[in-house]
Amino acid sequence: MNKRWHLPFLLFLIIGTVIILNQNKPTYRTHQGKIFGTLYTVTYEHNADLQAQIVGAMQAVDNSLSPFNKHSIITHVNHNDTITIDTLFAEVFRNAQVIYEESHGAFDPTVAPLVNAWGFGFKSGIDVTTSTIDSLRSLIGMSRISLIDGHVVKDDQRIMLDFSAIAKGYGSDRVARVLDSCGVQNYMVEIGGEVVVRGHNRNGNPWGIGINKPIDDSLSTNQELQTVLRLTDCAIATSGNYRNFY
Repeated sequence: MNKRWHLPFLLFLIIGTVIILNQNKPTYRTHQGKIFGTLYTVTYEHNADLQAQIVGAMQAVDNSLSPFNKHSIITHVNHNDTITIDTLFAEVFRNAQVIYEESHGAFDPTVAPLVNAWGFGFKSGIDVTTSTIDSLRSLIGMSRISLIDGHVVKDDQRIMLDFSAIAKGYGSDRVARVLDSCGVQNYMVEIGGEVVVRGHNRNGNPWGIGINKPIDDSLSTNQELQTVLRLTDCAIATSGNYRNFY
């Protein structure tokens, strides 16, 4: 090779190597959108874009457990359609049973008829009276519903399920599992206030999770923070009635 070409060729190799290394260098990425009737934010460090896997994990949960999804498994269960549940539904159902028992009934997904009556659920509210509440209470009780051979069996066909109190957190866990399986060491998953964090943020610090001040704010216009938690390798869920209340 002519010596005149040695230097340009060497420069070409160096530049090409730098480009390839930069392409494979892990970088922090953030994806945002809507799921389960709320907003989500996922930030993670990886050398590849994992948005398709992240959205796929959330959509699988929505297709199984969202009562606002007309074609979901839980919607078919609430309509008393003949349907075989999937592994996601079974996992959440069994977890809900455990929490129901350990909380002595304080946590109960069969509260759906009452939630709907008050207008907070997947059906329009009604005029609530004492007699209405007493009548609907006869349909409440996780002990009155069970899983048998992949099917939901109810004591009364009017019993309905609403996993909203557990499904968003479960969705965050499912996304975290996807990121773990892809070897992601640093991430923050947040779906409607349900958060899972691992490792550190792009500055090398624990993740900062802001907690809104619990001020009556049905229009969600107040973004003032009560505090900021610095967290890593854990999960946290927040809940309040200051944005959705009578």
